[in-house]
Amino acid sequence: MANDQTSIGSNTELEIHTEQAFSRLRPHFLSLACLRGDDSAFTYILPIQSILDNLTETEIELLKQPLWYTGVDLSKAMYADLCP
Repeated sequence: MANDQTSIGSNTELEIHTEQAFSRLRPHFLSLACLRGDDSAFTYILPIQSILDNLTETEIELLKQPLWYTGVDLSKAMYADLCP
C-alpha cells in the first residue's frame, strides 16, 4: 500500500484531497501538522474564501446539495471493524 493514494501510503504524492470527508463529524477548526521532514514534499492549502469568491451563488447552492459522495479511504476501510 506504500504507493497507493491512502493515508498510510508514503511513496507517492497525494492528489488534492479532503481528510476524512466521509465522516459525519465536522471540525470547528483545522490544524495542520507535518510529522515527516521530507525536503521534497509539498503541502497545498486551498483557502475556502478564495474559492467562494470565484463561485456564483447558484454554484455555491449546488455544492450544498446532497449530490456528492466521498468514499472511505481504503486504509480506514481495512480497520472498520475495529472502530466503535
